[in-house]
Amino acid sequence: VLRQLTVLDSVEVTATRVDPRMLDFEDNKRLGLGHFMTRDDLDKNIGRKMGDVLSTTPGVGVVRAGGKAAVLAKRYVVPLSGKTSGSLWAGDGFSLACYAQVWIEGQLMNPGYPTEAYDINSIAPDQIEALEYYAGPSQTPSKYAKLNSTCGVLVIHLRRDPP
Repeated sequence: VLRQLTVLDSVEVTATRVDPRMLDFEDNKRLGLGHFMTRDDLDKNIGRKMGDVLSTTPGVGVVRAGGKAAVLAKRYVVPLSGKTSGSLWAGDGFSLACYAQVWIEGQLMNPGYPTEAYDINSIAPDQIEALEYYAGPSQTPSKYAKLNSTCGVLVIHLRRDPP
């Protein structure tokens, strides 16, 4: 003999799906120490160069030369006279300055000391899922705080699915 069961009404659960790769981004954004752009923000800038998109971010300086663009910290700009060699695009007119470190998918793209310019125009907004910018060491999460991160840190998370 079975006892009578109480049948509960159905339960509807709503949640936002978070990509596991983006958990660090979401945690950093929740802390609010840097400046963040999501896929929705970047989708409004399709067709623009990343140098132009980032130039509207507080604390970000963008230097342009020969179709290339590099991020530098407005607070710590230390331009030196003359041109530099090779990887700092001397032929395009870039000089030594306080360039931001650029991380793409967890890899530091410009690890030298001093930090070399990295061409952010080599990536289009529609290739990026989200990005984080930290103007100085006090904002930068320890995962990205390396030698010479005083010039800013730009963290780029690429899209997995095609735009």
